[in-house]
Amino acid sequence: MKVLIEKCEVTVPRRGQQQDRKRLKRDFRKKNPSVAADFECQPWYVDPDSPYADDDCLTIHYEYMVEPSDIMMCSQSFLPIGLSWKLQEHTCGPVKRYSKEEFSTSEYSYPLTASFALAMLQHFGFVPTDAVLANETDRPFCCEEEDAA
Repeated sequence: MKVLIEKCEVTVPRRGQQQDRKRLKRDFRKKNPSVAADFECQPWYVDPDSPYADDDCLTIHYEYMVEPSDIMMCSQSFLPIGLSWKLQEHTCGPVKRYSKEEFSTSEYSYPLTASFALAMLQHFGFVPTDAVLANETDRPFCCEEEDAA
């Protein structure tokens, strides 16, 4: 089985974002309770009251396809900022910094290798342990597209 890693990216939270997200959640629930309830049931939703949503936790986003399917799958994992040094050997591109207007909850992001993403997806049981990379290089497909542009 082959797995194409479209994206593997770490986002680093902006200081104070958890409090902002809690406020937005309260406001959204007051104005649109049924829509908020549906939104909060989505598998990708991270509750601002959870420990993973605090200002001291990195989010690692994964986007991938298991061939021969053409359905893009998404997942995420979390890592305390104090352990971010463990990701250094897996970085494969530049840091992207964001203004508060561009990305209100994140300060910056950076890509990780396709092999790291595959190992994590295998570890979490999202793909079989005998799966191999379909990527031509160890960079996620989105990084290859950026290089070509």
